[in-house]
Amino acid sequence: IIDCNNNVKHFYENQNFIQFEKVWFYRDYVTYEQTEIDLEFLKKFEDETQLNLWQIIYADRFFYSYNEFYNFEYSEILTILTKESKLFQQIINEINPNFSIIQVTDLQQNDLLQRLCIFNKIPVLTLHASRFEKRCIISQNFDDVDKKESKVGGTSKSLEELQHLIRGISKQTSDRLDKKGLPT
Repeated sequence: IIDCNNNVKHFYENQNFIQFEKVWFYRDYVTYEQTEIDLEFLKKFEDETQLNLWQIIYADRFFYSYNEFYNFEYSEILTILTKESKLFQQIINEINPNFSIIQVTDLQQNDLLQRLCIFNKIPVLTLHASRFEKRCIISQNFDDVDKKESKVGGTSKSLEELQHLIRGISKQTSDRLDKKGLPT
């Protein structure tokens, strides 16, 4: 599921790094221009998945009072929820995934997908930045490294090497803040 602006969509359509069997462009399926409110479906969806959709909506910065640029009407929100819920449910039913890898859920659609996966007992692996330079973590719990019985290949770093890395990260951050005129 790719959620990107239309001006970036061609990259994903033409890339050949990963041969996806199927791709869903979120914005092809979920728009609020054409009203599609199915209250019966939403009620049934909430009951079956034990999700409170309004709780998810009120936690989103775009739908709630933090959006200075656009005020969503209830009909637009319900249209988006209807389309998202149907899309995510269809995808999960169609591919029956063993797991899901998702970015940190900072938007309502990511939160909905994550909760739907959890409800369906699909492990959700979250991709997020680590506290080490140029490294990311994929784990089931944000800011934790999942425990594994087997070790991942690679070299261990000494305490001095780790301290050097941390100093480098601190310097990069300080330099970036200095360039913007912000206090470090």
